[in-house]
Amino acid sequence: MNGAEPNDWLEAGLRHPPTAEEERQWQAYLAAHPAERQAREEDLRLNQLLRQLPDAPLASNFTTRVLQALDRETARQGPTRWRPALANWVGRLNWVAATALLALALTLGALAYQRHRRRVQSELARSLAAVTPVATLPTLEMLEHFDAIRRLSLAPPVPDRDLLTASQ
Repeated sequence: MNGAEPNDWLEAGLRHPPTAEEERQWQAYLAAHPAERQAREEDLRLNQLLRQLPDAPLASNFTTRVLQALDRETARQGPTRWRPALANWVGRLNWVAATALLALALTLGALAYQRHRRRVQSELARSLAAVTPVATLPTLEMLEHFDAIRRLSLAPPVPDRDLLTASQ
């Protein structure tokens, strides 16, 4: 109740009995406004009587009635999901417009798919171009003379004495 209006104090009093601090604030307010003391006392008595009343029992079909009220409210507000709203919108169009809309959607989808495929193919081509210089195959001449080249690597090296003396 800290500095609140008297109506706010009354609402707080409905929720719980007033604390000592709240009661002190009420007494200070009523001292400044004596005409409202009788209304305050009536409200306090009414609150006490209401607290003494037993809770009203719920009807056995309470849940059913609440759910039915929710269904009625939802039906009154109209379609809230996009599917029924879309179905109503398309239903109002004639079949030619709906077919044109479908054709447009399919065309845009096909174009997007082609663009995606081109992008994937270009990325694949770039990656292959980067890998190709690394993995070069032997030339055809090397393969034709493979046996002779292999035999050269198996023969022990023989030093050429004439070449060695000429180079010194």
